[in-house]
Amino acid sequence: MNNSIQFCLKKSWFVFLFFGLFGFSQIALSQNDPVDYVNPFIGTSNGGNTFPGAVVPWGMASNSPHNDEKEAWSGARYFFGQENFFGFGQLHLSGVGCGDFGNILVTPTIGEINQKYSLYSKNEMASPGYYKSQLSNGISAELTATERSTLTKLTFPKSEKSNILFDVSSGLSPSKESYVKVVNNLEIVGYNRAGGFCLRKNEYTIFFVVQFNKAFSSSGTWNDMGISFVNKEEKGKKTGCFVSFKTKENEEILVKIGLSFVSIQNARENLNAEQSVWNFDRIKKTAKEKWNKELSKIKIEGGTKDQKTNFYTGLYHSLMHPNIINDVNGDYPAMKTKTIQKVEAGHNQYTVFSLWDTYRTLHPLLCLVYPERQMDMVRSMVDMAKHGGDLPFWELGADESYVMNGDPAAIVIVDSYFKGLKNFDTIFALKTMLNTAYLGEGNKIRPMNQYYMKHGFLPWDDCGPDDEWGKPRMVSECLEYAFADWNISQLANQLGYHKESKELLARSKAYNKYYDPATKFLRPKYLDGTWNEPFKPIGDLMVSMPGFVEGNSWQYTFFVPHDIEGLIKLMGGTDAFTTKLQECFDKNYFTVNNEPDIAYPFLFNYIKGEEWRSRKEIQKILARDYKNSHDGLPGNDDCGTISAWCVFASMGFYPDCPGKPIYSLSSPLFDQIEISLNQDFYKGKTFRIISDPSCKNKEDLLPSSLNGKKIKDFFINHADIVKGGELIFQNK
Repeated sequence: MNNSIQFCLKKSWFVFLFFGLFGFSQIALSQNDPVDYVNPFIGTSNGGNTFPGAVVPWGMASNSPHNDEKEAWSGARYFFGQENFFGFGQLHLSGVGCGDFGNILVTPTIGEINQKYSLYSKNEMASPGYYKSQLSNGISAELTATERSTLTKLTFPKSEKSNILFDVSSGLSPSKESYVKVVNNLEIVGYNRAGGFCLRKNEYTIFFVVQFNKAFSSSGTWNDMGISFVNKEEKGKKTGCFVSFKTKENEEILVKIGLSFVSIQNARENLNAEQSVWNFDRIKKTAKEKWNKELSKIKIEGGTKDQKTNFYTGLYHSLMHPNIINDVNGDYPAMKTKTIQKVEAGHNQYTVFSLWDTYRTLHPLLCLVYPERQMDMVRSMVDMAKHGGDLPFWELGADESYVMNGDPAAIVIVDSYFKGLKNFDTIFALKTMLNTAYLGEGNKIRPMNQYYMKHGFLPWDDCGPDDEWGKPRMVSECLEYAFADWNISQLANQLGYHKESKELLARSKAYNKYYDPATKFLRPKYLDGTWNEPFKPIGDLMVSMPGFVEGNSWQYTFFVPHDIEGLIKLMGGTDAFTTKLQECFDKNYFTVNNEPDIAYPFLFNYIKGEEWRSRKEIQKILARDYKNSHDGLPGNDDCGTISAWCVFASMGFYPDCPGKPIYSLSSPLFDQIEISLNQDFYKGKTFRIISDPSCKNKEDLLPSSLNGKKIKDFFINHADIVKGGELIFQNK
């Protein structure tokens, strides 16, 4: 297999005035469109679990190939380099470690109908909103998409029997019920009820309508019992259908598929609204334009071609999820109950909230650059609580999987609120957060909460329900509860709930119960104050150690984002803190693909005189772990979390404490960065970050001034960014 990225070398020129700080003026710079730098194959190996297929920003539909046989634990069912080909799925999750979605598998074949076929794909190419490959049976396939529908162009060789198979029940989670009906020789309809993300009990139903630009000559169906060449309708756990054509050499057959989480009727309405004509090139062009519009909200100059590709592909992957779940008429299924609701005109309802991951980087990025989307996402989360009883945890398809730990939705909402996004039911949201924070037995979001409230931390010998895979996680859980409590405390104080605010603020100090001054680690502890033995702060990277989830003591000891100053004091002062933190990097215990520690490189900024260490480590990580290749992500992208880290780090600032509207400064990777601000939400029009282009070593760049005023430390307020203006970095 090989891949190529389509680069349309369009050139645009613009002139900017570089302030006299560096003696430049009126410099003419050339730049390809941002969309031309995206490489959709980045992250399709090395555990990145991204997919190369066609999708538009935040789209429900995503048309992508399946070539990976590992169903349950393959997040996108695609792994670069595999020669297998199973078909094209119509909706996908990007970057996740467990399988779900991937429904409605479309496979073109030649000859006799056989569900057991052996195919492979080659000569793949992809660009935003487009994918193409050549199949081993001589069929060429091209894919594109709209928000709620896909379009596939299949170019067949001359054949008396060219077929398209629709495996309705095949997805990345178990099918519970599926249905397919051949309506006539131009249309097929059906649905698949599936679910089971990470072996959980979540469930969703995806409805579909398939239309063809050419009438098929014959059709049939299959179920658990086998293939029928006469049946027009099937229902069961395993169903599918096929259609056959007589084709000329290089004859093109177009396949439209409309999707809906509500009904077949809505799927047809979505399809008619978004694809009113048969025009593959138009849909492909529109998809590209949508991507370019969103990617262009951050413009960069300088850097190498690979660095630009890493940046814009990171931004591309950051705009996949959450994705819209409402239909063009506004209908969407309510959380858990699945009753049909209607979103307010001009807004969208969203799904796929991988919140334990995304609260750290993705949602802060959306909040800054795409506040209109983030605002609707917050409203969607609050709506889920109104219908389902709780804020979402790891939601997909309007159902809850309860994967991972903590209380992450509260953090996303509080962070958005303090960055100015307040157009939601704030009192209801706060009351829901408080209910979760104070609820003991039966707390689905915080299953260990009654023990946390009882003891002020989670002791090894009295912490309640354990991880269902038998791995104790009390330290990780407690640290997440503490951070969520701090966030809720801030909002409670703002909205007049001062008693609760004070109590939760005190609870947020729970991390200090785990600090062992002898080892200088946070570690599991018994109720009587003794330590759990044996203690091993590090094992194989990413292997959970006793007391931790997806990590070990090295990757959690500095996870106190809301009270780094308190942690510094606990560790014995700035020198001890710096030495310990630097050891984490020197011994390669830091992993950028592991969420709890991804803020670590920025924590040196809290120690005066040691800020250079942040710049050094961040530039090293960007160069080492992000590459313009299929293995170019360091691990699971987790719905854009790891990609959003790259975007922030490349721009030279980072939200090291979501809930606090302040960013930690490092050094930008590019000579100029321009962020377009949405003036419906923010006062400023653009925010520019300008660096001395003569500085070859990026870690030597120091923040110098903000709108002409000297910067005194290594932090910048969100409010200063959204006012617009310029942040200048000088060569030290």
